[in-house]
Amino acid sequence: MSQHNILSEIQSLVAYSRLEKTATATLTDKEVMAYRFIDGNHASEAIALTLPVAGNGNKGAIVTITDYGVIAVTVETTGTVGFGGAGATKETLTLERGEAVTVHSNGSYWFQESNDTAGS
Repeated sequence: MSQHNILSEIQSLVAYSRLEKTATATLTDKEVMAYRFIDGNHASEAIALTLPVAGNGNKGAIVTITDYGVIAVTVETTGTVGFGGAGATKETLTLERGEAVTVHSNGSYWFQESNDTAGS
């Protein structure tokens, strides 16, 4: 890898790119590894963003999902393992306007790091 390519890679990591989602989608390993912020702000209706199955492809991913629009964004884990392996009853978070959640993958499970509510 050339010095120019290395510098470009570092600059893109430092910038913490933002990915905007305007419709319901299942996020990919590539998306959760490449983007630090995923924004549901520009959707015209309530959307659901589903995290990929926790695994080696997203181990170490730390993502903040935001909803600063007027709709609800639902963040789900794939399957019935739930956040932190807590089961199906703990697999969905609903973000209201002005809320954000930070999640990370350890390669086996997704964990909720923080949930910033609109009143915070």
